[in-house]
Amino acid sequence: MEGTAERMGMLLAIDAHPDFSVSHKRFSPGNFYFAVHLRTGGFKTFRPAVYEHGAVRFMTDTELAANRDYANLSLDQYRFSDASDFYRTVDKLLNPVPLDPVQAYRSRMEGLIELLDERVAAVQVAVDYMNASSWAKVDMPEGGAIFETSGPWEDYSTPARDLRLLLALDELLGFPRYVQDNPELFRLPQGKTMAQLRTDLDKEWERGKNELSITYRRSNRSEWTLTLGDIVDRMKQFEQSYNPNDCPELRWGAATETLESSTCSHRAPSDQRLRMSMYRNLAPGAPPPRRILTHRSLELPPRPKPEPGPEPGPGPGPEPRPGPEPRPRPRPGPRPQAPSARPSTDAPAGHGTPVQWSREYRVTRPSSFR
Repeated sequence: MEGTAERMGMLLAIDAHPDFSVSHKRFSPGNFYFAVHLRTGGFKTFRPAVYEHGAVRFMTDTELAANRDYANLSLDQYRFSDASDFYRTVDKLLNPVPLDPVQAYRSRMEGLIELLDERVAAVQVAVDYMNASSWAKVDMPEGGAIFETSGPWEDYSTPARDLRLLLALDELLGFPRYVQDNPELFRLPQGKTMAQLRTDLDKEWERGKNELSITYRRSNRSEWTLTLGDIVDRMKQFEQSYNPNDCPELRWGAATETLESSTCSHRAPSDQRLRMSMYRNLAPGAPPPRRILTHRSLELPPRPKPEPGPEPGPGPGPEPRPGPEPRPRPRPGPRPQAPSARPSTDAPAGHGTPVQWSREYRVTRPSSFR
């Protein structure tokens, strides 16, 4: 839907999940992950499938070239120098008329609430399943398999959904800087300086973070409301909130020994909690507050054996720390007839595998951009 001076343009995708829920996604960097060097994920890897002779297969290049329905092939996505160029280009296509920046900011906040509402439903489906199974432990895969596996973990955990949420939060918090760096995309008020516009954006944030909210059900089925500001304050907790063995209070980032968490009656096993904390930041030498989560880097490699050499001389130095022993990664079970292995349906809309996920904390509040 193309935007006008009164209405923002919008691109939507429909996403089916293994828990049998269906959701829609607005186009945003959080929902449509793009990385030039990967060239995977999103619609750019889409290839139509056809059913013939009792099986599904992908169409060939020759068939696509001869099919009038697919004659508008574009390779533009391969010509972008970086991901920001891609997102700017799509924004211009969706909104040929420059946007009111304050209205656009509010629209992004509302889009994030839609994302959170979908997560409310997903977490509740998982809680209902756990209640029905008397909270029998759901096994947690090793490493990158947390994003794509089979069985209850695939159906009821939310690692990629939560990563998508964190990316969307990063995007929202960075929006004032985005306006500053891309003024041509926006309809700037006449006579206002960028500093004055920034004040307007900060006021809209203060308004929206308290007005917009979601409500989830705690373990005793009582309702608890979280504002958008509460969610932003819990970004760190959402890095480890995807485990279906945890109570809903923990999955929504509630702190221990608070009124909100007083109804929590289940926690993930200690070994799973330890692994979740290890998976939060596996980039060697990445200083806080940088956080990188990579599909493939979640495989924990064995420590290299030291080369034989002379004994080190005396002197102070840190003691070597033993690393975790690697364990074999579970492999997904056989799939029904399909053109390829099913992508992780908890991943951002339109994405396949393998996907390298990454995000970087740039701010803690919109006003911290300078």
